[in-house]
Amino acid sequence: MSRLRPDRPSFVYVLCFDEPRCVTDGDVGGPVLHYVGVTRQDRPVNRAVKNHKARMLDLVYLAPGDERAEDDLKLNGRCPRCAGSLWYYLGDSSPSGRLQRDRASATPRQS
Repeated sequence: MSRLRPDRPSFVYVLCFDEPRCVTDGDVGGPVLHYVGVTRQDRPVNRAVKNHKARMLDLVYLAPGDERAEDDLKLNGRCPRCAGSLWYYLGDSSPSGRLQRDRASATPRQS
């Protein structure tokens, strides 16, 4: 049974990996050092860690926020642990253009 609840608040999270890692998400094209996501699950920590095969140690940020906050972190954020950029579409020179294309073609998210 799914733990998704549309009436729950959404949370934005950041994972920071010691070495590049492939995460289980269709919007990531290869190994990444950081992953930024959003969830509405009852237990946001579970989503952040278990769904991406991360360790609790890899979770460096978790706060209330929606897709807009997620996009802002991807575009402008720095990792709280290593200060690295949170933008992980490294092959794309236009982060804002990539997010606009992704959001325009996306189906509603299943957090």
